[in-house]
Amino acid sequence: QDFISPLRSDSKSKADPRIRENQSKRYEQEQGNSTADRPTLVEEYSPHHPEQRPTVEAITVAPTTADETFLSPFCGMLFLTNLLRRLGFVDDFGILDQPSQSLAPFELIDALGIHWFGSEYRRSRLHAWLSKNSSRRLGLRSFEHPLLQSVNAEPGSLTIIRGRQHLTLWHDDGFPLIDLRVRQRSRPKKKIARWVAREALRPNRVRPVGRKHRLPKSGTNRWIAALALCLEHEMDRRSGGYELAPKDLRLSGEVQFRDEKMTVRMALQDLPFAARFAALDRDPGWILEEGRSLAFFYT
Repeated sequence: QDFISPLRSDSKSKADPRIRENQSKRYEQEQGNSTADRPTLVEEYSPHHPEQRPTVEAITVAPTTADETFLSPFCGMLFLTNLLRRLGFVDDFGILDQPSQSLAPFELIDALGIHWFGSEYRRSRLHAWLSKNSSRRLGLRSFEHPLLQSVNAEPGSLTIIRGRQHLTLWHDDGFPLIDLRVRQRSRPKKKIARWVAREALRPNRVRPVGRKHRLPKSGTNRWIAALALCLEHEMDRRSGGYELAPKDLRLSGEVQFRDEKMTVRMALQDLPFAARFAALDRDPGWILEEGRSLAFFYT
């Protein structure tokens, strides 16, 4: 026979390893199991755990796109990948036992761009790409800060605000920690009391909604507005007094995609010192939820 099964033993095939290798390849082709048809892993993986390559399922989250390059005035928005990881909204494999909600960062960043910059962001190429290629995993309901137990809450620094449909726990620094929808037969006030120390709550614990504590009514917009307030507070806190704000993420640059690699190039002179002080300009590396890597370059 022209084809010799690699399972067949003969002295010639044992003596010459090249013959056995060729036989194995021909056997796989005959059975329709050629390695060319199998899914392969890319070379990018998390820099925090180089010994752990991502799974095939994780890689296939991101849609296959051709090489693409475009300019955008909102490249600094991608810095939020690092901040979302540190707060626990996105997985950070470099921090063990950190609470995480495992959300898709690009979807969150896109929603935050619309929240902060409105129609101008909607017209950008970055929005067009993120809305088309992000992994679409958002299922936003009740808002809860992932690091709720570790947030520094001084005695009397937390207030419960009661609205018509929501009960929200606010920090005195101006951001919500918990936002629960009030349903019939539910007891959200007791849930909040279980999650935080009672001494951290104000004596007059439940107050009506005021101008300072307003959030949008709809579910997704309300969730994103709560997230935006948390990020604004965190950016300002991490910038060491340099008052980093969302407007500072408006940085022009070039975004390039090649296979599963996403590269963002910006001018170093345009980078705010506050962003560097807050360490937002570091390379996030492999983003498991999006199935691609992200790197920043400065010229």
